[in-house]
Amino acid sequence: MRRLILGLSMLFLVTPVIADDSAPAVAIKNARVTTEGILTGGQPSVSELSALKAAGYNTIINLRPEAEVKRAFTNTQDASLHYDERAIATKLGIKYISLPIGSAEDLTADTARLLDQILQNLGDGVVLHCASGNRVGALMALRAFHIQNQSPEQSLLIGRNAGLTKLEPVVIELLSKGR
Repeated sequence: MRRLILGLSMLFLVTPVIADDSAPAVAIKNARVTTEGILTGGQPSVSELSALKAAGYNTIINLRPEAEVKRAFTNTQDASLHYDERAIATKLGIKYISLPIGSAEDLTADTARLLDQILQNLGDGVVLHCASGNRVGALMALRAFHIQNQSPEQSLLIGRNAGLTKLEPVVIELLSKGR
């Protein structure tokens, strides 16, 4: 187990992140386009939601729990993030799905399966976000491992490509436990 954790940790130092060469159609915070064509990143602003709709994005999957969003309203200086995302998305004709991932404890094979089921029922034009993209990357790594049967190393790369940063040690530990 320690060797796997060490190996995955060293992978960060020697392996480039596999990325889709597509530039994001809309530059939300930490925007990334995954190999599956999903736009991942941080919380979009109202104007970015409009731009996402104009660029052909039809679905928003928000990993931010409601309590986090409410805290952000009172704690952030960025007025562009003080809005009801569900209401604005609905008004724009964008399907809105909430899949709350509040902490590392919510990163499980079951939540990865749930995300996969949601994605299987959607077409193109999906935006998957949290506050920064970190939880998105973590969940995408777990989905790659548990559902798509990728190796731990490849799953970690997929997670990084989707925005995984601070949760990487947690994801490495979860991947080391196996399927």
